[in-house]
Amino acid sequence: MILFVNLQTTTCRRILVPDTSPCLFYKFLGYLYSGLLDTRSLSPDEVTEMLALSDKYEVSLTRLFAD
Repeated sequence: MILFVNLQTTTCRRILVPDTSPCLFYKFLGYLYSGLLDTRSLSPDEVTEMLALSDKYEVSLTRLFAD
């Protein structure tokens, strides 16, 4: 069975990511692409939030805290 759907193209360039700050999510994306994250630059609250993001998106951050 083939379904046809009326699709509309939008030019919205904003993606909403609830429950995090843009700055921290940018650092999270940087980690996803590079595998590097300077944890010394994170506050304790940001570390907690980063762990919550990793859990939400099923990304392992365990190697960050191994040292």
